[in-house]
Amino acid sequence: MKIIRPQIAKYIIEVYFDSWFSVHKSNIGIISLWIRTPAGLGKVYRCPRCDELIPDRELGGDFVKCSCGWIGFPRELVGETLFKLNIPKWAKKLAYFVRKMEVDADIILRRGKIPISIIEAEMVARENPKGGELLDKARKDEKAIYTKQALIKDLSSGMSMEDAIAAFLKA
Repeated sequence: MKIIRPQIAKYIIEVYFDSWFSVHKSNIGIISLWIRTPAGLGKVYRCPRCDELIPDRELGGDFVKCSCGWIGFPRELVGETLFKLNIPKWAKKLAYFVRKMEVDADIILRRGKIPISIIEAEMVARENPKGGELLDKARKDEKAIYTKQALIKDLSSGMSMEDAIAAFLKA
C-alpha cells in the first residue's frame, strides 16, 4: 500500500482579526505573507508598483530591483497590509493572493479571543502593574488553517475560489 503524504504549501497567507469579527459587517484585518524555506519561515514583501512577490531572502543590498523595472529601498516594499472589508471582499482579496502564489498557499486565520486589542492591552499594562495578564490574554488568539489541499478539494468539487474562502472565513 502506497502512503500519500500531503504536500506542504510553499507560501502562507496569514490574516489577523481582532475579536470584533462579524460576518455581516466590514472587519479590520492585517494580511502578512510568508514563504517556507529550509531555514524556516521567511517574510514575503510586495513591489509597491506591480505587487510582485519578493521574498526577504532576495533583499541583500541597499536597493531592490523588481522585474517591472521599479528600483527602490527595501523599506519601500509592502509588508503587512491593513484592510477593512466585508466577507465577500475579504474572500476576493485572499483569492487574489492565493492566485499570485499559484495556489501553493495555506491560509492561516487568527482571531483575537477577547474584545480588546493588543495595543489597548499594552496601554493598560503600562499603567497598571497587574495589567500584564490582560496583555497575555490579548496575545492569545484562536487559529484556523485552510490548507492548500482543502482548498484544492473544494475547488475540484466545483466551488469558486472566492466562495470556498468565504465559507472558510465564516466557519
